[in-house]
Amino acid sequence: MLSLWKRLRQTTKTMSDFDNWVPVYSSAQLYEAEMVRGMLADNDIECVIMNKQDSAYMFGEIDVYVPTDQAFSAKQLILELKGE
Repeated sequence: MLSLWKRLRQTTKTMSDFDNWVPVYSSAQLYEAEMVRGMLADNDIECVIMNKQDSAYMFGEIDVYVPTDQAFSAKQLILELKGE
């Protein structure tokens, strides 16, 4: 059985791991980005949220990133979610 530290090291990503990732959704509201992230994760699309909002004034964007090879599928699912 792997120790907790070894399991965390296996799942921890560095910035270079995200070189081939692209943004597929952007919002000023964290709950919207979380809804999209959850929907993508439910459909087996790996995704992360990058919060670019200013911490004091809460303006800026929150982006959802996916690997480049999954971007088309992710965008199709987002369009379905939005009803377009």
